[in-house]
Amino acid sequence: MPVELLDIDGVQVAVRRSPRARRVRLIAKAGRGVELVLPARGGEDAGRQLIHTHRAWIVAQSARLDERRLGLEQSGVVWRHGTPLPLTIRHAERARVLSTDDSVTVAAPDAASAERMVERWYREQTRRVATALIADLPEPHPTNLRIADGTSRWGSCSRTGTISLSWRLMLAPFHVLDYVVAHELCHLRHLDHSTRFWAEVEALRPDWREAHQWLRQHGTELHAYDPACAVPPLRVAA
Repeated sequence: MPVELLDIDGVQVAVRRSPRARRVRLIAKAGRGVELVLPARGGEDAGRQLIHTHRAWIVAQSARLDERRLGLEQSGVVWRHGTPLPLTIRHAERARVLSTDDSVTVAAPDAASAERMVERWYREQTRRVATALIADLPEPHPTNLRIADGTSRWGSCSRTGTISLSWRLMLAPFHVLDYVVAHELCHLRHLDHSTRFWAEVEALRPDWREAHQWLRQHGTELHAYDPACAVPPLRVAA
């Protein structure tokens, strides 16, 4: 995680210390922008010089990454299949969610409860859609469906037949969640990524490469998303 910002010649770059870094370097990554990576100790002077000499590259990469950003972190907005829905927060003693096709309302006694309800809404939506998708796919079907918040994988399949899916897939377009569900169901037959496995994925979802590429491009931003950003200040009636 960035811990500070360096401003060199009017260009701001996030600085991140890495115990694995052996040299100073600049990286550009979707969802995180341009970062200056420094070793655990030292490197500040070399980092400033690197920013100075690569100013044009930093500006160009920042602009390119901004164009690719999804802009998920918006107050008063939640996302269903990549589409923004207005979120209304109101004060109530009991926390609950009212969801329609066009909007979401969260009632909660405080902001912390509202934030938890927003994540619960994402989890419930993911489970509902994934369950319907699984029902339409050929057997075998999973013995259990788990909605998780993995930091590195979008889904997994255990040897006991449990399929896990990240609720963050609800932030993505529908075809992305659809692909991941099909991908994990294919693992019920093939617990590997063999040629036979990918042939089965291809048979179920011939356009799987588009969804796979979308996750490669935007996955970092999905993982960085904090549901708390959707919750505007809670107004309590006087």
